[in-house]
Amino acid sequence: MVFSACTQLYTTTINVEKPALGDTTEVFTYIAGKDIFGDIEVIGSIEVNTNSQKDCNMQKFENDAHDIARAAGGNALIVQEIDLQFTCLNFTGHIAKITYAEDTALIDRKSLKEIWSNRFDPIEGIYESTGPNLKNMEVGVLKNNTGGYSLIYLNGTANEYRSLWREGNLKAKLSNTGAINTFKTTWLEHNRTYDTGYLISFSDGIMSLINTESEINQPFIKMYPTQNSFTSSSGSGFAISEQGYVVTNHHVVEGAESITVKGVNGDFNQPYAAEVIVTDQRNDLAIIKIDVGDVDIEPIPFQLKRELSQVGNEVFVLGYPLRATMGDELKLTTGIISSRTGFQGDITAYQISAPVQPGNSGGPTFDMNGNLIGIVNAKHLGAENASYSVKANYLINLFELLPEEMSLELMNKAANSSLADLVESVRNHVYIIEVD
Repeated sequence: MVFSACTQLYTTTINVEKPALGDTTEVFTYIAGKDIFGDIEVIGSIEVNTNSQKDCNMQKFENDAHDIARAAGGNALIVQEIDLQFTCLNFTGHIAKITYAEDTALIDRKSLKEIWSNRFDPIEGIYESTGPNLKNMEVGVLKNNTGGYSLIYLNGTANEYRSLWREGNLKAKLSNTGAINTFKTTWLEHNRTYDTGYLISFSDGIMSLINTESEINQPFIKMYPTQNSFTSSSGSGFAISEQGYVVTNHHVVEGAESITVKGVNGDFNQPYAAEVIVTDQRNDLAIIKIDVGDVDIEPIPFQLKRELSQVGNEVFVLGYPLRATMGDELKLTTGIISSRTGFQGDITAYQISAPVQPGNSGGPTFDMNGNLIGIVNAKHLGAENASYSVKANYLINLFELLPEEMSLELMNKAANSSLADLVESVRNHVYIIEVD
């Protein structure tokens, strides 16, 4: 069917009968070839010819074309060809009905904060753009089950596209690259077209959105959690020498202005200040040192196991998870080695079945002979009782960087003891690490 609408300027062909949309339904114009995040149904075509017009009002022509699309049941014009005639544009396009894709489970600001209250990831948080291209846009960065991150839209899209966005919509998908804290990114534009040519990098509380083709380098600053959002973040650690050296995760102490250690010799009332001595960001390890003064740290009652443990070996984990609700008493969980590789085949870690929670990070993993075999650093959010522990022999390189010689053949008084005896022998060497 071919008919004229409004004036002779507009020629429309409708191939699919659709009910008209309401007058308040917004119609958006797209250029053919753009990838749209949604399902597209073409219901007709339109031709706009402005040759006979003395006065060129392209905004009116486009608005009239939107009215035609709306009356035909379409909420989009997809322009196929454009012909510039002096100061006016002639164009042909498709009338389309687009069902814009959304996440089935929207994650709003409140839900994000609840998730973050129970775990710590240095990248996760709420970021706000500092302009000029995306001024005042807010997004939440959330770790996903594939090891990358998702950007969740919170606020600040361009006014003309606000109806396309709700708090909690997916804004971007981030996948890992070979560069630390740099991710290949599928980015959804204001009009819900998407571009796979972006990179996002994180450094010191700044998220940078980069597209080299369009010369975009848009900074976002981390607004939450602020350093005052919580009095401190908390992890675990354990002593490796009588001189005050303590092992924990890099992510536990990263960016810390101050570090406090509690539990030395079993005394939780006496806090000790600590400083970072060496770190290994790639393997998520750090060695800190406390100023023990006149306090004598008890001899280390375990040894570091250099050989790989076997799948099926029993293990136990000690640490201080979820202290706000579970208290400050040392917590024990047990399990087995499920795999000799970690997340996505990471050869530096074991997968273990011992349950861990936020706060366990940096705590020790022992075998049933009292040998240190790993350092807890993560859990799989999409699986039950799938946790990860960095293999203890990756500490050896850090030992070599210490200003004092570190014995690798640590004393093992606990071999062939019961589990209760093993825990009792090492509990005074497992510490709370508080970071401000």
